[in-house]
Amino acid sequence: MVKLYKLFVLFIIIHGSEIWNPYRYYLIKPMEKQNKQTWLHHSVS
Repeated sequence: MVKLYKLFVLFIIIHGSEIWNPYRYYLIKPMEKQNKQTWLHHSVS
């Protein structure tokens, strides 16, 4: 149950939710410089 919860939290951090969170920002932001289209894709989805 604890493992499942941690996986869920990790999923939210990586894929993001409708709530902005700094973890997602720091994961996605570096990609903006490399590929703006990819960054935009991650921001929308």
